[in-house]
Amino acid sequence: MSLTKKETEMKYQEFRRKLPRCAFFDYRGVENELAEMAADGWQIEQVHINGLWVYKKARPAEKDFTVVFCKDARYMRYGQTQSQEELEEACIGLGWEKIGQWGKMIIFSADKGTASPLETDEYARLQSVKYALQNTIIGGAFYVLFVASLIGFSASGLLRMTDSQWYSGISDIYNIIIEVTALIYCLVQIGGYFFWLKKSEENISVGGGAAGAEKIGRIVYLIVKCDWWFLGITLVIAAVSSLWLIVTSL
Repeated sequence: MSLTKKETEMKYQEFRRKLPRCAFFDYRGVENELAEMAADGWQIEQVHINGLWVYKKARPAEKDFTVVFCKDARYMRYGQTQSQEELEEACIGLGWEKIGQWGKMIIFSADKGTASPLETDEYARLQSVKYALQNTIIGGAFYVLFVASLIGFSASGLLRMTDSQWYSGISDIYNIIIEVTALIYCLVQIGGYFFWLKKSEENISVGGGAAGAEKIGRIVYLIVKCDWWFLGITLVIAAVSSLWLIVTSL
């Protein structure tokens, strides 16, 4: 049975897709952002590997969120490791429900005050982050640069196919912009992580908690969002130009 236009619009409005405004290592930031969204009536539905988080419209609710890091974590479609399965089972046994995974970070939720805390020692928690990310953070940066190169070459190739000198000229500029923004993204992520790690270790050594990383998260969010807009505009220009060339050649 097909949905009417109104039903389709209502169904679409029930979901919201957004980029997280927190860094991939900032467990406090992730927990706080998800709790704020739940309080506003948006329950996390899916955490995609591409960085987009999908929220479903729901009644505003007070929820607890917690994240744990697992060095051996793998996405379910690739087959979870035994250590990951044991960790998740232990968390579920303490009253938590798994809602998603973001790289080496596994995210759990529970109704306010109903689940037992998973990690209360800030030093141990910081060490788990450090241990889980030590072999992936540099590799992840190279992966981002590789993907950015593919996107840049593909999009600039589309511009060159328009057979226009102007578009061919800006294709190289476009490629450079994509590469530079990807490099800035990686530097902010890696530099931000090590700065946060050092600051957190200093705070914990004097009895405090992990440092905040809100500014780093906002910078990364803006870089990714600008790249997406830039890519979308470029693809539209290339498509319109190609269509115009086809029409004028008839």
